[in-house]
Amino acid sequence: MQAQTLPRSDPHPSRCAERQRVAMLVTAGNPDELPQEWLGRLVGEISVCCGHTLLKCHRLARGWDVTTTVEMILTLAVEAKIKGFACAPRSLLDWEAGAGMRAQTMDLLCRLYRTGPVQLGLAHDYSPASSGRGFLVEASRSGNASIGSSDSQRHDDDGPPVQMLPIQEVVAGDRAADRVLAGRRVERMVEVAARESADFARIAGQTNIGPYTIEQLHADIARLALSYPHRPVGPSFVETVELRNRAFELLEGRQYPEQSRELHMIAGTLCGMLANASFDLGYMDASTTQARTAFLCGELAGHNGLRCWARGMQSLIAYWTGRLSDAVALARSGWEFQPERGTARVRVASLEARVHGRRKDHSAMVDALGRVDEARRQVTADDEPGGMLAFPPAKQVFYTGTAYLWLGTDEWLQRAENAASDAIGLYEDVPPPRSDVSGNCRSRVSTSLPPVSDVRILKAPETNCVR
Repeated sequence: MQAQTLPRSDPHPSRCAERQRVAMLVTAGNPDELPQEWLGRLVGEISVCCGHTLLKCHRLARGWDVTTTVEMILTLAVEAKIKGFACAPRSLLDWEAGAGMRAQTMDLLCRLYRTGPVQLGLAHDYSPASSGRGFLVEASRSGNASIGSSDSQRHDDDGPPVQMLPIQEVVAGDRAADRVLAGRRVERMVEVAARESADFARIAGQTNIGPYTIEQLHADIARLALSYPHRPVGPSFVETVELRNRAFELLEGRQYPEQSRELHMIAGTLCGMLANASFDLGYMDASTTQARTAFLCGELAGHNGLRCWARGMQSLIAYWTGRLSDAVALARSGWEFQPERGTARVRVASLEARVHGRRKDHSAMVDALGRVDEARRQVTADDEPGGMLAFPPAKQVFYTGTAYLWLGTDEWLQRAENAASDAIGLYEDVPPPRSDVSGNCRSRVSTSLPPVSDVRILKAPETNCVR
């Protein structure tokens, strides 16, 4: 029966065990190798502190890496004339994680670590006098081996008692010889600490972002956002997914914090574009998911413009699915985020005004329209990347007309007709590269906002409107 102990779900990194090993070497007087009784104590300390299996603790206590340990196991197998024995680094890692093994392999591991299967955590000790922890050898303050407890022992519910030697006693002594030894101890600990810091700096300084990676991603987003109204939704959707996946892959790697924030903003923008495209394709649930992810990315990036825009997208979805209270709440939530630039705040206020119009709430609609004008005045720079993500004045006027139309009285219907005419005029002023888009918008606006006389008959606002 094997009794390999299972590791904790969050074991410490190997450098934690290395620190304990170095401290033990210092305490033992810097021998080339720790005596077996000191190794037993160190194994117990690593097990309690770091949460590894006992088998792995024995390797870490000796300071061996996986490759070196595998080579030694294979050498022992050759010396024992075991034919056909195979051991790879992956095999050792599996055994250390608790995987089963043959009796032959267990025997080689016991030879390697010069101990028994119980001490390696590979079998149980059922003798009446044993508590299962008899393999741990305590070291007294004088360095002599002893078994049991003392005043300097620390107990842990998850492991055996281990003796802790205060660091002050490691680096201080009463005799001149002690002071010399303390200097050697401090020197070794300082060297190890410096090596650990150097390792961290080497890893932390790595980044998977090249000098033009983010610039290219922004250029690709701008191209997709500006071309979206001119193309079928399908091809644009596919390209946007590919670009979003690229951003996600980069975020799974390592980069500087500022680069991570920029990548989250890029990924969130692409999710917002996919929310828009999913909406246009009629998949409201998918659109909701994309918009929610876009908002989360805005949170991680600390980008108000993205958070505001994403809340507007969520409000738009709620509006068209009949959840008018949610549409108002989401629009007001978006209003709380002052964008760094662009028209996202104009959009959420316009969305809210349209909902209030639909609910026949005149005062709330007028208040929201006042905030629309306020937000437009506060726009200091164009949207980035613009295109499908921008909220131009023509669309603002159209939304205003739609809010008027919902109220249904002659006065508001006349205002709606005037707004429709203004929106058409603004769309006609769109530069030639987007003239086809404005023509489409003009036709949709004209259809959704007919003359006053027709509205009195139809009473069907937003039957085919620009959303």
